[in-house]
Amino acid sequence: MAGRNYKNRRWLGRLAVVIGAVCASGYFGHHAVYGRYGLNTHSRLTAELEQLSARRAALQAHRDRLSTDIKHLRHPPHPDLIEEAARGILGYEKPDRLRLTDSGQ
Repeated sequence: MAGRNYKNRRWLGRLAVVIGAVCASGYFGHHAVYGRYGLNTHSRLTAELEQLSARRAALQAHRDRLSTDIKHLRHPPHPDLIEEAARGILGYEKPDRLRLTDSGQ
């Protein structure tokens, strides 16, 4: 009888180790996918990085255009920029230009 009791305890001990290993694997597997540094977070951050990189490139291009405009507005100002500002801000046009309107054409 004593031998049988020992085998049951050993079997229960092994079962407890297997259950513990399965639980630990599940825990670490879950955090590998859904955790703070997991695969889902990595893919979300990668997509966000791509969006921000595209936005940065667009802002850099806009900044370069503004820098060029500022350079042209300095001594002496470029005539095309003055004309563009007059048209956009004041609504002025050259007398020889025709303004096209949507009058049903």
